[in-house]
Amino acid sequence: MRGMLLGLAVMVLGDVARGDVVYDNLSSVNTTNGYGFGNHKAYAQKFSSGAGGQIATIKLNLFEAAGGATWSGTFNIQIWTNIAVGQAGSVFLDFYQGTQANIGTDGAAPSPTYTYNLGGSNTALAAGNDYFLVVTRVGATNGNQLDWGAGPGNFGGGSNVFGLLNADSTWTTVNIANGFGAEIVTVPEPGTLLLGGIAAACGGGGVWWRRKRKPQVAETVEPVTAV
Repeated sequence: MRGMLLGLAVMVLGDVARGDVVYDNLSSVNTTNGYGFGNHKAYAQKFSSGAGGQIATIKLNLFEAAGGATWSGTFNIQIWTNIAVGQAGSVFLDFYQGTQANIGTDGAAPSPTYTYNLGGSNTALAAGNDYFLVVTRVGATNGNQLDWGAGPGNFGGGSNVFGLLNADSTWTTVNIANGFGAEIVTVPEPGTLLLGGIAAACGGGGVWWRRKRKPQVAETVEPVTAV
């Protein structure tokens, strides 16, 4: 019985823990079409949180542009809220910080993509909310050499893609029709997974208890009459 309940819980948890792709704008055929940071210190891409949960992985199309001096410095991958034209916005989650060693090289085909995992505490996204995936370059030189690849999907436009100029504290729109290339995968919070396992175990236990309490019907044996 214990094995049956455990197996049921594992099946439920495994199904839930596979994750939910809340943003996907990557393509193997999109080679090196990207947007250099130049005089921008940050770019933002709007996405919906779907069912919510904690971010498990972020896959980005970040690369160093060919030619010129090598890009140097650090970059931050963050989640923001309240980004709009003329607004400062708010940092919701510091997800990852990387250097030149954590980006690709221009000229590769398909476009270079890196998968970044959480580097600190994780705050769950609320279900059905709009958030912004933000890449910020920090203390970097040769800003033109850092590119964030554009995706093939229709995730751009005036209300979905924003930029933050070096000298500014508020966001402006960026004319990127397809949006930035990225993939964001979320998973339920650990507490949600635990409750799912408990529910599965309780459900299986209820079935077992009802079967155990079901009255047994005695068989009637007819007497044999000698002839």
